[in-house]
Amino acid sequence: MVKKTKDKEVDLDQLVEWSGESSVRRFKFVVPVLKFNGSTDKWSLLTPDEEGNWVPEELKGDIEIVILKVRRTLTSYEKLPDGSGLRMFTNEHSSWKDGLTVFEMKKGDSRPRMVDAGTTKDLRQRWPNLKLRQNLYCLLGDKTVKFPVRGKSLSNLFAYHDTFKASEHFIQFWTKLGSHSETNEGGLTYYVVDWVRGSESDLSLIAEKLKEVKESLELQDKQYAELGTREEDAVLHEAEPEVESPKSEEEPEEIQVKDLPL
Repeated sequence: MVKKTKDKEVDLDQLVEWSGESSVRRFKFVVPVLKFNGSTDKWSLLTPDEEGNWVPEELKGDIEIVILKVRRTLTSYEKLPDGSGLRMFTNEHSSWKDGLTVFEMKKGDSRPRMVDAGTTKDLRQRWPNLKLRQNLYCLLGDKTVKFPVRGKSLSNLFAYHDTFKASEHFIQFWTKLGSHSETNEGGLTYYVVDWVRGSESDLSLIAEKLKEVKESLELQDKQYAELGTREEDAVLHEAEPEVESPKSEEEPEEIQVKDLPL
């Protein structure tokens, strides 16, 4: 970016690079998080306040989104003997080929701890409890939000994808979100997300929103690749403690982002 001063033009991007500022202050693409609670069948929107705390707001009525961009992460949750939980998760990424860092965090920890690094294939061998979760960057009303999806809800998303023709794409339509209940072999009832195609979207608006998401995530990924992932950066990838999934929920295996209609 070139800036004009009284005497001459200066390259602001080059000056920022020379200053070394990015080594201590990184760009963070943070948007509200759309959350579905599979235990209570309720929707909420988590929005960060000025102190970085996530403030929940219960959502009622019809919920419609336009899926803009699909990302992925690997996560696991284990209940410990003392009743607390252990969460493990990787940095958010776009492809199963990307290099990943694994973090773990227990209740009471001030920040996540790095425990491993490698490719999806290697990490799944060493940490078999890590399961695929898709993070959908979506348009909700006029807001860009992130919607984490996993388990049976993720399986339903792939089934929804199969209803699209080769010439049709998620970004062309609003998607109505609903839910239904299922009961596992142990008698536990839980809820999963349903996906229903809605009306056509305004592609001029979608293009603007998608461009912002794409450029922001590319900048974030570029900094991670060049500077490495720090433990404090891991907080970006988890908005709130994981909710333990019902035991009957099976996670889909290696499904690539390129297989989704974007």
